[in-house]
Amino acid sequence: MESKFAKTIAESRTDVATITQQVQDAPAQPKHYSMQFNGIHSDLRHGEGYIRPIAPARRVGNFVYYFTHYEYMYADGHVEQDDIPWEFMFPIRDDPFAHGFFGQKIRLQAPPPGFRPNRQLQPILMQFFGGPEVPP
Repeated sequence: MESKFAKTIAESRTDVATITQQVQDAPAQPKHYSMQFNGIHSDLRHGEGYIRPIAPARRVGNFVYYFTHYEYMYADGHVEQDDIPWEFMFPIRDDPFAHGFFGQKIRLQAPPPGFRPNRQLQPILMQFFGGPEVPP
């Protein structure tokens, strides 16, 4: 058994030396690729955003209420997004989500009186709770 172990150890040392020499002989050359990114936010312009419902509307009397999600692109190009933790309210006749809201301007609605967030909010939403004003 000892001779088999010695033979295996000797063979493994040879293989490591051969592999090391082969790697050193042929260094890899860096490759250069051109890249173009068109992501999910490629149609947003600086200072613009989207508001989309994330749940079906809740109707109360002549009003509809939606929980929404927003995406906003800052002037420097970075995109902020978050779920808005308060409901948006619209009169049924002026419900932009029911009437094809794409292309319509929907203002970010303030939270209802007395609303207190139960989690950390992104800067745009923090404006309503004493955070700094976000420039367009």
